[in-house]
Amino acid sequence: MNERGRQGRERARIMAEIKKQQAFEEKVARLGGRAALTPDEAATRVQVRARRPGPMLSIQSSSIQPLSASGNL
Repeated sequence: MNERGRQGRERARIMAEIKKQQAFEEKVARLGGRAALTPDEAATRVQVRARRPGPMLSIQSSSIQPLSASGNL
């Protein structure tokens, strides 16, 4: 491995990160400012929901209805 190759790989990694950030910002703009959850935020919400018991909800035919006690997901 040489220095020139290392620098090229580092530049490619940074450019990919910038491209990903720009795509995210464009997506947020298309959604009208509503930001999608990051993977960390989504995981945190799932974990909180799994630890806090309560009625589960199911979306069926464009209405929200509680699931039965069996909790069919």
